[in-house]
Amino acid sequence: MLEHIALLYLNETLESILYNRQHGFRKGLRCKTQLCATYHDLAKSIEKGSAVHGVVLDFRKAFDKVPHNLLMQKIRCIDGLDAL
Repeated sequence: MLEHIALLYLNETLESILYNRQHGFRKGLRCKTQLCATYHDLAKSIEKGSAVHGVVLDFRKAFDKVPHNLLMQKIRCIDGLDAL
């Protein structure tokens, strides 16, 4: 039950601070919708004749490399989660 409450709180908090183009792990948005939006933006820029630059990062297994105790410290910084 505590996990469910924490998840709801985190989702509400993150919804208000995440960039609206951040699709992964958000309700109703997927990595595929992110890919479609990015493709659309690139195609639109190319049609206009604008220069297009890109950086691709691979965060696969990124959380496996982060010390979990440090990650928990950062999570506790969000108001209301100090008791965890």
